[in-house]
Amino acid sequence: MLVVSTDFNDLETDLKREINDIGAANQKVVGDQNHYTNILEDSLFASGFEVYMVEDGVPNLPLKVIRKFDYNQTGLASPKWQLAQWNNYNNNLQEANSSYHDPFFIYSTAGGNKIAIDPTKGRIKLSLNTANEYGKNNVNPDNPRKSGQKWPHLLISQDYKHGISIWKLRKLRMLLDYTVTNVIDNHLKDTFDSNIHTAQFQWFIMISNKNINSPGYGDFFWFGFAFYDLRNDFSPSYANVDINTSGKFIYMPDMKEILGEGNQTLIGEAKKVDLQILGEVKKAFQLAKDSGFLPKTTWQDLVLSHTNIGWEIPGSFDAACQIDKMAIYVK
Repeated sequence: MLVVSTDFNDLETDLKREINDIGAANQKVVGDQNHYTNILEDSLFASGFEVYMVEDGVPNLPLKVIRKFDYNQTGLASPKWQLAQWNNYNNNLQEANSSYHDPFFIYSTAGGNKIAIDPTKGRIKLSLNTANEYGKNNVNPDNPRKSGQKWPHLLISQDYKHGISIWKLRKLRMLLDYTVTNVIDNHLKDTFDSNIHTAQFQWFIMISNKNINSPGYGDFFWFGFAFYDLRNDFSPSYANVDINTSGKFIYMPDMKEILGEGNQTLIGEAKKVDLQILGEVKKAFQLAKDSGFLPKTTWQDLVLSHTNIGWEIPGSFDAACQIDKMAIYVK
């Protein structure tokens, strides 16, 4: 049985313990972010990345790391970050060439995918080229993509084994400085269908039931923001099932309400967002429950267990975005 403390001091102590467990205790911030802690580990990307395989959602195929981006150095700590490259069969980063252009370490494929990392300031640029995927492999056999077919991703991600208990938090903030640097349309004339084709730059967190005594243990839902969607100045709200792989509930708020009128993401324009999201996460959980998801999970069962950010491109586009700063602040 889950025991819920009503003593705020006890909650604060438990929360500090959870933060220490994920190694983020040394990332406390000052000034207007006083008393917040950034739970992202290795926010400079100093320990590099583990690169996942390209296969996505293949039954009975275990998740596998196929390479490490370690800046050609030895003795680095184990990476805290992973790089997901689902469905990039012709741009597999396992075969990427490495180079250095001060201050960026660059990993690039012959087909155009590229990761540029500045581990001195925690900057990263993600470039996803789908022109060499659609119509050129068995998973993406058609160009343009047809409804129901998979699409390429390029994401950085981080997992938290035990997670941060959402119900213990007073505040939960997501901060991001980014620039969508280019989006190139590769569709042939009159083949673009806005119902199934787009390029999206998104940031998600996973909210999971980690209470081993709960009948809903292991269940989860996604909460995220679509900061750029080629089809719209502002992405509309989405509250439904993840049609890609997980089959779990996804909630994405209306971005006009989040960013404000006239504050949409424009190509080549630097953006800074600092969002208080705890109330939106509570709303998402209730919407999931009302839709029949998480039937055996309570609010007190939930933790923040994972985050990922980057491109999903279910259309014939090449796109790039630079992240200059990111944080998930809790208190």
